[in-house]
Amino acid sequence: MSSERLYADADLSLAFRISRSWIRKQRMYRRQGLPHCLTIDPVMIGSVPRYKLSEVQAWLDSRSGDSSTAQPIVGGRP
Repeated sequence: MSSERLYADADLSLAFRISRSWIRKQRMYRRQGLPHCLTIDPVMIGSVPRYKLSEVQAWLDSRSGDSSTAQPIVGGRP
C-alpha cells in the first residue's frame, strides 16, 4: 500500500481556487465519456474520491501553458 497522501475535492478546491462543484462535474463528465479537462483518476475510498499528490502535480504540469483548451473553473462561469 502506498503511503502517498490523498487529497479530497475540498483540498483541491482550496489549493487551486476552483469550486468543488467544478471538480465533481469534471469527474462526472469523464465517467460519462463527455468532454472534460480534469484527467486525474481518483482513488475511491468507498464512494469518496481522493487524489494522489503526484497525479495532481502531473496534471498541473501537463496543463501549464495550455490556454487553447482552458475551461471556466470558478463556479462554472467564464
